[in-house]
Amino acid sequence: MKIIALYAGGPRITHTKTTELHSGISKQTTSRLQVTKETIQGDGVALTAYHGGPDRVVCFYSREHYGTWEAEYGKQMQAPGVGENLLTEGMLESDVCIGDVYQIGNTMLQVTQGRVPCDTISKYNEMPNLHLRFAETGWTGYFMRVLSEGEITLESRVTLLERNPNACSVLEANRIFFHEKKNADSMQRLLCSNGLAKVWQDRIEERLLEL
Repeated sequence: MKIIALYAGGPRITHTKTTELHSGISKQTTSRLQVTKETIQGDGVALTAYHGGPDRVVCFYSREHYGTWEAEYGKQMQAPGVGENLLTEGMLESDVCIGDVYQIGNTMLQVTQGRVPCDTISKYNEMPNLHLRFAETGWTGYFMRVLSEGEITLESRVTLLERNPNACSVLEANRIFFHEKKNADSMQRLLCSNGLAKVWQDRIEERLLEL
């Protein structure tokens, strides 16, 4: 597990060849992130319904996915293409579980949910329906809450400190959340994942009541 790049930046107007976006997706490279329990210094989001808040302070995405999307769409995808704060290697959605606690530098972070992809990802990268492919594959990236504040640098070591042996991987959690909306057993299993973001807990409980 290692950090490839760090990014931060607040919402701004970004122009593509076909549209104008007001979003926090367009972040700038940085050598360090100053992380608190509420935010990252110099970072911000536009759509607070899907990003930000204490359960979604830090966004991760895997470098391994970039090559897949580039091959599928036949064009280069420039990082940070999904507004991630950390571009990593060896931390795929299948490797990381809801509730995992990581030491990164002098911070302590906990995995809370997969990222919910919106069409801003497709528009920003000029790759039609990329956000739908994110949801189909489960390669969405994921969020972490901050348990212990501090600083993350490019040299920071990533160490898994704690994992519940019964926890859902982020890939499993994404499959349940996006595709198994009528599967009570799967949803109950995800609800039992310690550390799950409250917004996902609430949504799953609503779906269970609707069955």
